[in-house]
Amino acid sequence: ISVIAMDGPETTIIDGTQSGSVVTFQSGETADTILDGFTIINGTVTGSHSFGGGIYCINNSSATIRNCIIQDNYAYYYGGGVYVLNSPGFFMEGCTITGNLAESRGGGLYTADSTVTLTDCVIEGNTANPSGNWGGGGIYAYEADITLSGCSIDSNTAAYGGGIYSRASLSMSGCRVRGNTASGQGGGLYD
Repeated sequence: ISVIAMDGPETTIIDGTQSGSVVTFQSGETADTILDGFTIINGTVTGSHSFGGGIYCINNSSATIRNCIIQDNYAYYYGGGVYVLNSPGFFMEGCTITGNLAESRGGGLYTADSTVTLTDCVIEGNTANPSGNWGGGGIYAYEADITLSGCSIDSNTAAYGGGIYSRASLSMSGCRVRGNTASGQGGGLYD
């Protein structure tokens, strides 16, 4: 399945109207499932199922997200912008993840027990639990394989790992990590 916005993310908007995750992959989708050229905004998840305000990917599902903006989403627990759990292959290319908030972990992106690849993405201005004990303002990765190539991780905030909080196999090439802050440790990277 490919869903491609012909006019691009600046004019093609999926607005969650603060009523749950905006986009969900949970039915065994493969990496051949493509979402291309959308802005994904105003996802809000609260209560007992509070993961992935913008994008929610679970249950051995995968996806390829291209040329999308994931912005101004909220999760009470994990993954304000994007939440990926138990995914064998989640890919993001040319995306911007910005202005998202998680009260606990992974303001921009939370991933665990997954294989995640980000290429030429911008992760900026996201926040995770800045005054508490958790982290990963930009990215929180736990027991995952995560590869970042040509990415920019800027101006994110958390208690630990303002830019990236990693308890994972992390590979980075050609990336820039700058201007991130942590109230505890690891402004740029907590590993």
